[in-house]
Amino acid sequence: VVLAHISFWGKNGVLTSFLGSLGLPGFEMPYGWASILTAHVFCNFPLCFLMIRTQLKRISSLEERVALSLGSSRLRCLTSLTLPKLKPVLLRAFFTSLLYASSSFVIVLILGGGPRFTTLEVAIYQATKIDLDLGYAIRIALFQVMISALIYVLFLRPPKHWVAEISQEPGYPLYRSPRFETTIGLGLLLIFGFLLGGPLVSLLFGL
Repeated sequence: VVLAHISFWGKNGVLTSFLGSLGLPGFEMPYGWASILTAHVFCNFPLCFLMIRTQLKRISSLEERVALSLGSSRLRCLTSLTLPKLKPVLLRAFFTSLLYASSSFVIVLILGGGPRFTTLEVAIYQATKIDLDLGYAIRIALFQVMISALIYVLFLRPPKHWVAEISQEPGYPLYRSPRFETTIGLGLLLIFGFLLGGPLVSLLFGL
């Protein structure tokens, strides 16, 4: 992840070289908060996307189809019907990403974290290797274990009698129209093309 980030967003990265070939000023992602956040989006987006996509294949789309047939707008269908059904999986995706980011070590350490921007793992490392305070490191580690266990019990553990129900109806997306698809498609391509595709492609070609 760090290599992909540096190879695309770095001072001599692919993005700067591409902009230079077009006669435009280069762009370098500054090390620190922005760089750390971008790298974690790169890590967590595929996981969240897979979780949400899997849930969309499981839930029924009957209510949305009825609402659309009665004249409801696509946006209202999305906000009033689909998003409430996705709320549990959105929470699971959020807290899964939160636990992953809170335990991130190498990404934060290399891309400008600590002591200004830190995670629990970096704080443990600093207490152990730099401050030589093993007691403080142990307290942080115990806090991390307790918080992780609490989040798992409250938000991530499946229900006791949970059974996946696969919908037999035609799946999503429901909100299809040429203008809608074009607008959303171009927006996603622009945003995630830079955040995900750019670093990944630059790393693969760099290797």
